[in-house]
Amino acid sequence: MMLGSFGVAMPPMGLVIYQFWGASMAAVGVLCWLLRDTSGTKESKALWGALAVLNATNAVLAVRGQAAGANVSGWAMVLLYSFFALTFLFVTIRSIRQ
Repeated sequence: MMLGSFGVAMPPMGLVIYQFWGASMAAVGVLCWLLRDTSGTKESKALWGALAVLNATNAVLAVRGQAAGANVSGWAMVLLYSFFALTFLFVTIRSIRQ
């Protein structure tokens, strides 16, 4: 299991919640794919803004997890979510200015 590389032992209900999260991320991916040809529209601007908020929230949660004593591998999640948050924020601001 992938969580083993982070040193995490997950109870059965935790695995179910993790699978819900995975399904949600798959739905976000499908949404992005379906809206791929809508650049410059208010829908695409809303999507970029929502993705910026989603990733910024996840970055904050990852930092909180690290502050609570998660292992060293968790810093990779902090960097990844921070990168995505800043990228989507940049795209959102750029699309609003156009």
